[in-house]
Amino acid sequence: MSNKSALTRARLVRILLLALVAVASVMLLVGGMVAYSASVLDKISARNQVRLTERRVERSLEKLREDATSASVWNEAYEMTSAADLDWMQVNFGDYFADYMNHEVTLALSGTGDPIFASRGSEPVPPDAEQDFLQAVRPLVDEIRGSATYRQSERGRASFGLDAVSTREAVVLVGPDPYFVTVSSVVPEDAAHDHPGNADPIVISGRSVRGFVETLATDLMLSNPRLLPADARHGQARLPLHAADGKVVGVIGWTPDRPGAALLVDAVPMLAALVTLLLASVAFGGMRVYRLLRDLAHNEAVLDRTLAEAETANAAKSQFLANMSHELRTPLNGIIAMTELLRDHQTDSRGREMAATIISSGHTLEYVVNDILDVAKIEAGLLQFEAAPFDLDDLLKAATQLHGAAAAAKGITLRLTIHDDASGVYRGDRTRVSQVISNLISNAVKFTETGGVQVTARRHGDRELCLSVSDTGVGFDRATAARLFQRFEQADVSVSRRYGGTGLGLAICASLTEIMGGRVTVRSVPGKGSTFFAHLALPRIGNAEVVASEPAAACPEGEARSLRVLYADDHAVNRQVVAMILEPLGIDLTLVENGREAVDILTVSAFDIVLMDVQMPEMDGLTATRLLRTHEATHGLVRTPVISLTANAMPDDVERSLAAGADLHLPKPIRPAQLLEAINRVLAPSHHHAVEAA
Repeated sequence: MSNKSALTRARLVRILLLALVAVASVMLLVGGMVAYSASVLDKISARNQVRLTERRVERSLEKLREDATSASVWNEAYEMTSAADLDWMQVNFGDYFADYMNHEVTLALSGTGDPIFASRGSEPVPPDAEQDFLQAVRPLVDEIRGSATYRQSERGRASFGLDAVSTREAVVLVGPDPYFVTVSSVVPEDAAHDHPGNADPIVISGRSVRGFVETLATDLMLSNPRLLPADARHGQARLPLHAADGKVVGVIGWTPDRPGAALLVDAVPMLAALVTLLLASVAFGGMRVYRLLRDLAHNEAVLDRTLAEAETANAAKSQFLANMSHELRTPLNGIIAMTELLRDHQTDSRGREMAATIISSGHTLEYVVNDILDVAKIEAGLLQFEAAPFDLDDLLKAATQLHGAAAAAKGITLRLTIHDDASGVYRGDRTRVSQVISNLISNAVKFTETGGVQVTARRHGDRELCLSVSDTGVGFDRATAARLFQRFEQADVSVSRRYGGTGLGLAICASLTEIMGGRVTVRSVPGKGSTFFAHLALPRIGNAEVVASEPAAACPEGEARSLRVLYADDHAVNRQVVAMILEPLGIDLTLVENGREAVDILTVSAFDIVLMDVQMPEMDGLTATRLLRTHEATHGLVRTPVISLTANAMPDDVERSLAAGADLHLPKPIRPAQLLEAINRVLAPSHHHAVEAA
């Protein structure tokens, strides 16, 4: 072997070694990139699981606080707990928290901090049996007893209800087991039930963290969730539970998902191929890394797209509700307003009764539309109430008359009894009260096949009006009663097929009465019937004769004719309705079909008032109102009152009308009295006599 050959062979060996080193380097580089990407995915997945679990723990504590507040801000709870009524506390604290909220243990303390009641698993136990639990929550109890809202002077407290309640929630260690607990003071809703000088009782409730951990496998799809001791070390898939003082009292651990590891295992055969196919392996490794990054970007894009779709769907829902309200209110405006005018022209009682029935039915259809809109308003906290006098007797008679035909068709009786102490005029929202009682009567008639329905009005005390609706229908058990006031809930799955209905009526009734400061309760026996009670905090302001005897001013014909009104609306029926309301009063009414025509007339002629529809072709009412205000400001003209007369009745519609320059927003269907009242509100004092008779 020559030296030259040996040198050549050595060179080849070096080249081969360099090639092997290069291949190994590329393999390590690509393998490292894949392993790093897989590790990043695993860490992201672990962090997401930790964040979701942490949020679920926070929500559990928030839910405990909400549960406790719902039972502790209550006049009856304040009275009965202060009186140490053990039977009442077992039913309304022990059974309520255990059966409906899945709490495991509940205690009550007197105003002095002594335990007076204990319940575990819906069974009463001696307070001494829960000494460990009480000792664990004692710091929270002391914190509440030292809070400003807990203390009160001898003259009573400064606030009531939710403003007076004091709550604390935390994770505590009871023996070897951690618990989620909430501590809340029990306070009255008003001054009438306050005990000045006495400290508030306290209710304590909690659930075991161990039971909560068992739900994580289903709720968050965690693998093998378990509760570990406080000193456990469990890698990334762990969430320490901190007590109020910051001390770790337990650890929630689980087996983390490893999406990156699974991807790395799949890549092993391809990494081995790099030994013989360097270029292909390098390209494949680069593509693999790209795929991992692309998958992560895809997941983020999916999340962004899902969020955008949810926001779009919510906007579409709001737009649909607004459009539906407009399209249904426009024909209802013609039906109701025309029939009201027709009723006034009837000369015999039979004709007036028939017209009144049509009006009542039209209002019922309007209530159905409003039910759908009310659900959205209640969810958004935008539902508004008015406080005006109304005759309770007329309201109840109209409600029973409305459902009288349905009851007669089924061969059942429908009776109304108004006790003397309940009869008269009240201040409140007539529409919402009518909506509550009408829904209750409708349900009673619907579910009663034989016998009858009894509607009764009586008063409890000075400020509470109780309206009850009893029937001899199908009835239901206590379990059904507990969920009956939830939305879309009915007694059983066959109800919607047999009786119809959306399941919204009772839920809306419960929400409306709660917002008005009352409540809805029910007593029922399966097969024997039900009685629904609507307790309303409405003040009685007088007898019906007092309100009805208020004098109405005469309408001087000569002065009324001096009032010039412009009405813009693209709907012929709406223009006809307004004309029939205003022209008999001698008002000079000019009608146009869109906002463009209204602006053209207003820039060359003066009017005392403008009635402006919102949705019109060529130019909408809001644009026309803005152009009118600009024209007045530019030429120094007196401001012309503008009333938006439209079927758009959502709260944001009102805001847009006022922002455009309107003085009032009057939703359709148009009622003559409301229209004339709105005109009087925006007119200058010198013109008020023109329409005061309405």
